[in-house]
Amino acid sequence: MNAKNLLNKLFGRRGDDVEMVFLSYSNPAFRSYQIEASAFAEKEGFDKVISKTEEELMRTPFHDQFRNILEYVPRKGAGFCLWKSYYILECLGQMRDGDILVYSDCADVLRPGILRFVKIYLRGCDYLLVQNPKLQREYTKRDCFFFMGCDDEKYWEAKQLEAGFCAFVKTEQTVRLVNEWLKWCGDERVLVTKPNECGLDDLPGYVDHRYDQSVLTNIVVRDDLKTIPMGKMGEYINYNARLG
Repeated sequence: MNAKNLLNKLFGRRGDDVEMVFLSYSNPAFRSYQIEASAFAEKEGFDKVISKTEEELMRTPFHDQFRNILEYVPRKGAGFCLWKSYYILECLGQMRDGDILVYSDCADVLRPGILRFVKIYLRGCDYLLVQNPKLQREYTKRDCFFFMGCDDEKYWEAKQLEAGFCAFVKTEQTVRLVNEWLKWCGDERVLVTKPNECGLDDLPGYVDHRYDQSVLTNIVVRDDLKTIPMGKMGEYINYNARLG
């Protein structure tokens, strides 16, 4: 075994041989944005660009299994963003250990340098999770707290994640994390914006439910995972810029 392979075995793959994968998802309304995002990712130097679509999702057994969520009316997040953790997990399953997956919402505009920033950041951590300034209790329905076993002040007062951009090194830990994210997103009570079933009211100041990022925030707070403030990403991401 040469020195490079030995270091990779001991410390994981974080060097030049790491494959950088870019993932996005769109329905017809966001297709033009996805084309722009994918073109940027190719120009930025990602090794692989994966563009998933709603039409593709509709042909999967996953769609049939979770039709109750993906086609719930009124529809939000093209199916409450259940597709996000599903496709992130699918892509991680097809990658080598140590490779890096970057997911970005099509509405976000990424700026040059994002690939280099992510690679450097992930040398010291297996995931990049962005924290926004909003409080979890303001943007999470009570059922999400209750059924996830997170119904106390530690979770209520936490700052919510911005799940429109995230990145993961392929490791056992990150696969477990995304798998649990998907598991809870598959619970209609937890994910869907509908009346609570737990018998408790939403918390004071509640505005709306943020489905997938409400779920991910509960997991991150529970496990005390590292996050990066949204402000530190401003040089590289213009959030929701394509929405006007």
